[in-house]
Amino acid sequence: LVFPAEHEGAAGFEYAWHAVAADNASPWMSTSGQTGEFDRGLLAATWPRFLQSLARTLAHFSSDHTLRLALSGLHALVASAAHFGLSACVNEALLLLASMTGLHSVSSDMLISQVLVKSYNRYSVLDAESPTSSLGVAAEGFAGSEQRLKLQEQEDVSVQVTQAALQFGQDYRGQVAFVALFELAAQFSSAIGRQGWDALLDVVHVAVDADLLPRQLRTIEDPIFEHMWVPRTSTLLAMDAAQLRIRARRLGAGEGQRDGQQGGLLSAISSFWGSSAESQTSPTRRQELRWRAAPEQLVGLISRGQMAVRASAIGSLSNLGNDIGSALPLFLTVLAERFPQPPPSQPGSPADAADDARSPVTKPASIDSAVDATQAHYVPSSVYLFELAVQLVLAEPTRASTVWPAIEPAVQRMLESADTLHHFALERCVSGLLNMAARVLETDQLELVERMLRCLGLLRDSDERTFHGVAPTLAEGIGRLADTDLQALLAANWAIVRLLLKRLAHVPDFAEAHVGTSNCMRRILHVLVEVVVLLKCGAIDVPTYFADVLDTLAAFVPNDRALSALAASSHMAGSEIASKLIALLYDMQELARLQSGDSAPHSPPHSPHAQTEPSIASVASGLPRHSKTTPMMMWIGAMSALSGFVCLGNREVRQLACSQVQKAISGLAGVSWVSGAFGRVLFPLMDTLLRADLLADSSMEDTHARCISMLTMVFLHNAGALHAAPAGTGSYLGSPSLGSRLGPTYPQLDSDKPEPASDSPLSYIWLRLIAILSVYIHTGKLASSRLDPQSPDAVGKHGASLGNKQAAERRRHLSVLGEMAEESLKNCLLVLDSMEIFGDSTERQDSVLWRGTWEQLDKISPQLKQQVFPQLADNPTEGADNPTEATDNSTEATGNPAEVSDTLETRPAVVETREVEQQQQQEKQPGVVEAETEAGSAAEHGSHDVEKPEPLQEPKKKKHGRQNIIIVP
Repeated sequence: LVFPAEHEGAAGFEYAWHAVAADNASPWMSTSGQTGEFDRGLLAATWPRFLQSLARTLAHFSSDHTLRLALSGLHALVASAAHFGLSACVNEALLLLASMTGLHSVSSDMLISQVLVKSYNRYSVLDAESPTSSLGVAAEGFAGSEQRLKLQEQEDVSVQVTQAALQFGQDYRGQVAFVALFELAAQFSSAIGRQGWDALLDVVHVAVDADLLPRQLRTIEDPIFEHMWVPRTSTLLAMDAAQLRIRARRLGAGEGQRDGQQGGLLSAISSFWGSSAESQTSPTRRQELRWRAAPEQLVGLISRGQMAVRASAIGSLSNLGNDIGSALPLFLTVLAERFPQPPPSQPGSPADAADDARSPVTKPASIDSAVDATQAHYVPSSVYLFELAVQLVLAEPTRASTVWPAIEPAVQRMLESADTLHHFALERCVSGLLNMAARVLETDQLELVERMLRCLGLLRDSDERTFHGVAPTLAEGIGRLADTDLQALLAANWAIVRLLLKRLAHVPDFAEAHVGTSNCMRRILHVLVEVVVLLKCGAIDVPTYFADVLDTLAAFVPNDRALSALAASSHMAGSEIASKLIALLYDMQELARLQSGDSAPHSPPHSPHAQTEPSIASVASGLPRHSKTTPMMMWIGAMSALSGFVCLGNREVRQLACSQVQKAISGLAGVSWVSGAFGRVLFPLMDTLLRADLLADSSMEDTHARCISMLTMVFLHNAGALHAAPAGTGSYLGSPSLGSRLGPTYPQLDSDKPEPASDSPLSYIWLRLIAILSVYIHTGKLASSRLDPQSPDAVGKHGASLGNKQAAERRRHLSVLGEMAEESLKNCLLVLDSMEIFGDSTERQDSVLWRGTWEQLDKISPQLKQQVFPQLADNPTEGADNPTEATDNSTEATGNPAEVSDTLETRPAVVETREVEQQQQQEKQPGVVEAETEAGSAAEHGSHDVEKPEPLQEPKKKKHGRQNIIIVP
């Protein structure tokens, strides 16, 4: 512009500006009132030179006044650029300051660390792996939140030294640039672009790894873990080493005791010289300081750098969400790129070496060869940056709709490669994800919760060691989700929650795991209790969730080792777990029965569905549920799971399970339900109890006895209804075959053959019951014959060792069970005969059930018919279809045809002896019900022409004589 001569200095400038800004000025020289666009264009053309001049001033200032002017000019430049949206200017300014700090683009050698600890006014290098170091003692002597507090105290009194921190501590310009960098980032965060965030987060990365941040800024607010923080690499290495030592002591406790018995002299000599035997073979390593300067001087430089960081606004990064506005997704995208990630390639490759160059390392594999060499390195800064994103959601859950889409791909990559992540980084990832889900669940953002749970579901593909490491975190997190809103959680993604719960059930020592003071197993069982409560109150659909809940409950059944172990006061015993599960399963079967609305299942007994009912395991699949979750099948599934506790090794658990099974079955009404109880619950249970290992276990004698009584009691109580039911009513009578399980030692039983369609359900149930009791009877007779050392069978097959008292005691319970089964069978025969289920005296020989009964029993106990029905021996035709068959039965009973008459003569004494034995048994057993049945005279049998033997005329005054019918409730 050409100014008039009279307009010079300030007056000339004012004239020029007025001419340019005037609305009536020439178009080529006027802003036409739009001074903002003019200012923006002017700044866009001149900011590189301004920034270059300011950078030169900041690099070579000689006084505080010059520094203050340069910082003020830089602040004004960034403020103007942010106002006009010149993100390139803001990014270059931040990049300039980041490079001046000396913490940008740092090599791996600059981050190699050593920890100095002060003892007796002198600093020494700390060996984190040593069990005698302060870190080792704190890590090994405490657990949980108390351990974390002790380790934080040790970090406060020690100093981590790195070359990057030393250079930062002695660089005054770098410290000033650090303070200015985060001051500008806090004020103008909305104007920062990707390049600026990259530079800023690179500085944060080095500052965290070099331990320049105070512990207050590294503290994590975690509702799951109290007193959580981002530890140093050395602290985490001490924790890993302590954990491995504890594990090694547990595994080698017995081996160490044997070594101690042989090495007593060595231990004594070592104690005398004031050292352990271990120290004689592997002396403690002494580490030398890597720097030549005095430790006190190094500590002073580190303290200067930490003071500068403490004076900065680096802590405002966690509150950026309040001011950053629409730039938050960009910040989160750059932040997510620095989350913990798996190594890009196999160890030893060039790419892996480059990754090592960027991050400090913690290698637990150096102290335990069992740890995978592929385990990723621990980078404290990556965990710190992940926690920044989590805190944004926890502070304001409404931001979740912005935060989660930006970080979801990175979190998904972390969990997909969980096996290669460092265990602490994975634990923090799972904990942060669960905390965010619980916080978002409070605001009813179910879609976001579902997406978070899908990421957690990726853990199902991880290996066992990885999953076991995060199991306590998962348990506590799922518990918090359930406490927040269980119904909404189930609606969000019940399938993922169920899969995680089932896998938690198989974690070893899970009953001993704790998060704080909370036992993880109790936490999960509490969740399952709440789910069952929702089912019972109708808050969730029963057919949809019943099979899945039942499948999950079955996964938590403790094994015999867990049941026999003694739990500490803070642990959960296996018997306590089993008791809670039994109570839940009993509630489930009650719920299934309530779904029917009546005594019969919904589906018709002859429908194709009733003939092809699937197992409860198939109900839990992804197939359509409408044809698989009938009330009958739900009840059968719950009872099958409940009856499984009857065969466990703990006596108290078996007794409780037996009581609940008996209580559930005794209240059944309707032939379909009773037949389902026999075919799908009681008979499979008895088949399991007849396994060789369970039958030979003398400690289970009371369980066998109780199940025999329960089986016969339920049968006798429902015999009339089963007999009166029409053919084909019992559509749920299918059960595993018994004959194939007995082996060649037992007689071949025919109860597994299908019954004719015209028979009532009683026929099948009765013959199956006979087959089960026959096994007890036959086993008891074998045991009784072998208890006697003089028995030809015992000596011939097993030699004289069977005379041993110990062997006799091991078999004695089999004889007792055989006698009980025989008496129960006699009792059932008498009751069925009194109910005329076999027909009256003139119809027995034509009864298919009567003939099938004795075809089975004559193979096991040929004397049984004579003992229960002595009057039938007077007329052989009443016990068989023809005289020849009666003679054959008598011959088989005595073993010699010549002795038939002698047996008949002595039979009254046998009957009389049996009456005395039954009266004694009635006095011993509580709850015995005695029923007397009177029989007709011998004339009632008058349809037979065979002449009766003379000695039997006196006992035949009554049909059965005086008999005791014993029903055990």
